[in-house]
Amino acid sequence: MLLKRRISGFLLLSVILPVVLLAPFHHHDEHHHADVACEQCAHHQPHPGHLSDESDTDDCLICQLLTQQYVPSTNLVADLFSADCSARVDCLSEGLILRAFIALNTDWNMRQDRFYGRDDTETATPAYVLLGASAGTDLVIRGKTRLSLYLIGNNLTDQVYMPHLSRLKYIGVANMGRNVVLKIIVPL
Repeated sequence: MLLKRRISGFLLLSVILPVVLLAPFHHHDEHHHADVACEQCAHHQPHPGHLSDESDTDDCLICQLLTQQYVPSTNLVADLFSADCSARVDCLSEGLILRAFIALNTDWNMRQDRFYGRDDTETATPAYVLLGASAGTDLVIRGKTRLSLYLIGNNLTDQVYMPHLSRLKYIGVANMGRNVVLKIIVPL
């Protein structure tokens, strides 16, 4: 079973890796004119007048692999800051401990302009950055957590965005704006 996985992985890489490496240099000379700067042609998007239905790009393996449908945009998620702290407080000899954390994160989605554009199947998606933060604390008495309190904020800049793979994008419905959640957990 492991051998079959390795062979299929090798075959997949032997096709995809050369395509990814050659993609920036790939073009069809007969479809590009020196006096026409067409962004859709540069991104292998078929459209009337250039890479149309009658073009030979349907026979080109690289063009077919570059225009696959529903490929998500490149996404980078990073924790910008994170800190944990703990403090022990002797209150009426109960042994009270407070554990707290704070974090700041970002979700950066890059522009997706490589899409299958024939018959308006897909459209380009602009880049967007989402900023989030969270903080919380646990109240521990005699070694047992008695209360947990969390404050979580997503999309704090209230960015209007539509992910590339969202089906609601085509009717103009954006994803959720600023969202702040207060979560209290009291174990029984």
